[in-house]
Amino acid sequence: MLALAKKRGIIPEAVVMDAWYSSLDNLKSIRSHGWVWVTTLRKNRIVNHNKQLNKLDISEEGTPIHLRGYGWVTVFKFTAKNGRIDYRVTNKDNPTRQRQIYHGCPLVC
Repeated sequence: MLALAKKRGIIPEAVVMDAWYSSLDNLKSIRSHGWVWVTTLRKNRIVNHNKQLNKLDISEEGTPIHLRGYGWVTVFKFTAKNGRIDYRVTNKDNPTRQRQIYHGCPLVC
């Protein structure tokens, strides 16, 4: 589907997906097209050489993390009013919290 989109001339601002699609193969495929991606990662995803994502101290401005088999990305932690915690991750250079996606809507919408 990504190759077809590129063939048709589609140039997305970002490819946005949930954790179900955040496999290394998918992330690498999106990167191979030169596109930015934004996804969620599950709290128990192993990053930074054998640490669970939910065990990291994530700053308000975002924290660079290393995805094994992929490389460096930036993670943001969002806490909903009901206490649910989402970890939003992107390969965008110098991302900001305001440009991350939260529950399907940009924070600046």
